[in-house]
Amino acid sequence: MLSGCFAFAFATLSAGSPKPSAIPGEYIIVLKDGVNAASVAQAHGLARRHTFAHALNGFAGHIPEARLNALKNDARVAFIEPDLEVFALAQTISTGVKRIGTLTASAAKIDGSDERVNVDVAILDTGIDLTHPDLFVYRAVSFTTNDTTGDDFHGHGTHVAGIVGALDNRTGVVGVAPGVRLWAVKVLTDAGSGNLSSVLQGVDYVTANAGEIEVANLSLGGLGYVESLRIAIRNSIAKGVVFVVAAGNSSYEVYGADRTLATSDDFFPACYPEVLTVSALADSDGQAGGTGPATNRGADDTLATFSNYSNNVVPDNPVDSPGA
Repeated sequence: MLSGCFAFAFATLSAGSPKPSAIPGEYIIVLKDGVNAASVAQAHGLARRHTFAHALNGFAGHIPEARLNALKNDARVAFIEPDLEVFALAQTISTGVKRIGTLTASAAKIDGSDERVNVDVAILDTGIDLTHPDLFVYRAVSFTTNDTTGDDFHGHGTHVAGIVGALDNRTGVVGVAPGVRLWAVKVLTDAGSGNLSSVLQGVDYVTANAGEIEVANLSLGGLGYVESLRIAIRNSIAKGVVFVVAAGNSSYEVYGADRTLATSDDFFPACYPEVLTVSALADSDGQAGGTGPATNRGADDTLATFSNYSNNVVPDNPVDSPGA
């Protein structure tokens, strides 16, 4: 069974802020609308590791240095970005299920009887344990090289899936939305890390299935500003998908020291104004009001000391929030 008291979990970095890490020779090529990815790759003698056709038009793969300038100067190319390493964000457990009102929400129907919530949620992560008795895995796919099934051999994705949708069946724990149809979209390896290009492929897959998927969760992140992922998420949102992402737990301003969006010290995808970014709360009693005892992560009902945060609201932010 899923251990512990499941609640709304908040992403954590286990060892401080991640460092931007470009993967040598690997790039993401974003093409102009209407351009065929196969024709561009063939013209430059390139092999495509990933091809994007729904959230983004383009591809990713290895580009020898001798061919990079020619590709950059190709009129069909919008821009090129380095492929980056991304990391799963470790989890902390809070009193969140109670705190966000799930126990009394009629939509959640938490009463010890397994009544499935009619919602589809994609978990872009290390996969999901496909045989877990407390989870309803509806679809599974992998965009990593070490697995083709979407099964989870790390544990992080299964943990996140449990927080989202563990069954209300008087066994183990219960999720925020018990019994939702979970889509295991494996974009991180069994080591808990992966490539930005795999995440893009996952977002592309979600967008292709936006007629069924209502919510996508990304408890992962990296450092640096990435325009391709923001474009892909924007296009997926335009298809009706809500993106919930982890703020991160490295006591870091998601817009960096300059508090400015679209600069190299951003923490992505938490910095994107279009997503719902969730920080961690120090909550000892599952009740609002700050009347519970202090925790080892701060006073009751305050931002947890380890949590990423923002003191800034960027222009055109669709979320009405003052940050911090």
